[in-house]
Amino acid sequence: MASKSVRVPKDSVNKFQGRTIEIVVGDEQKIYNVHEGLVRASSPFFEKALAGEWKESAQRTIQLRDDEPEIVALYIHWLYCGKLAVCCGEPGRIPNSEYLDLVKAYVLGDKILDTLFQDAIVDAIVESRRSTGQDETSSYPFGEALEYAYNRLAETAPILELFVDMYVSDAHSSWLHKIADSTTVPQPFLLRLASKLLDRCDASWDPLKACNYHTHGKNPTKLPSTDS
Repeated sequence: MASKSVRVPKDSVNKFQGRTIEIVVGDEQKIYNVHEGLVRASSPFFEKALAGEWKESAQRTIQLRDDEPEIVALYIHWLYCGKLAVCCGEPGRIPNSEYLDLVKAYVLGDKILDTLFQDAIVDAIVESRRSTGQDETSSYPFGEALEYAYNRLAETAPILELFVDMYVSDAHSSWLHKIADSTTVPQPFLLRLASKLLDRCDASWDPLKACNYHTHGKNPTKLPSTDS
């Protein structure tokens, strides 16, 4: 496999030049500063908010009152570094809290229409699946991570299909019984899981590939308004 090139287009340096904007997050109004060119190039949400006659453009401030500072910080870290700062367990163990952070980040990416960010999160989830804990349950999202995703994303979100396929691929029924709470497991998840398992009886199973769950740059045609 060829190594990843360290060379990029010459005009890439422009993303780190010019003015910065303030992103004000959460009830505590935590402020983050980010280069305008960088965030506008990645997110159509910020591109629209900072263009034209919008008040956000004049004030150079974007309000994200319904979001968590830690998740917005994760996004900004990814913008500058291309990495997701989510590892919080022992080597070889992926706690559900990491999956929850990744799900929250994916939901943020959905809000700001940053499909590259969402695809990076999918890559991280597939990578996390390969890091199996001692009881082999830490490689699968469950509980709050699943609830958060199903309560905040459209049914067509690729990440929801990924979660189902992770269980269909090689999970055991004993794991689901061990970690699941029948009162909180999202019904759409269980329906998809049952359907996939039935289909699997009649067809060969394709290995999980992150690319199958990428958005491939498909943004909604209608952009949401920014928080005021």
